[in-house]
Amino acid sequence: MTMKRFATATVLAIALTACSSGPSQNKAEDAMLAYVKDNGSEDARLMEFELGKCTKVDSGYNCPVRSRVLAMGGKFDQQFNGVFTFADVGGSYKVIARVSMD
Repeated sequence: MTMKRFATATVLAIALTACSSGPSQNKAEDAMLAYVKDNGSEDARLMEFELGKCTKVDSGYNCPVRSRVLAMGGKFDQQFNGVFTFADVGGSYKVIARVSMD
């Protein structure tokens, strides 16, 4: 009986951890690219994208992001660092707020 409870608790802990970790690197990068394009140039690209450890908040996940943004045919090349709120919208993540910029 004790082993059964331990196994159940372990599975539950793994499931809760998976649910509370926020977006994956790829999903966050896709969401950030859409955000940059919506707020700038349609030809924008992200280079060297890094996603930090996300923190659960009421509206989604606050995640630190570091990236370079290339746009306007290469005329715009800037470092893009900050903390953004990612929310799961219909099975994919979307940037819904900028918490801070570095």
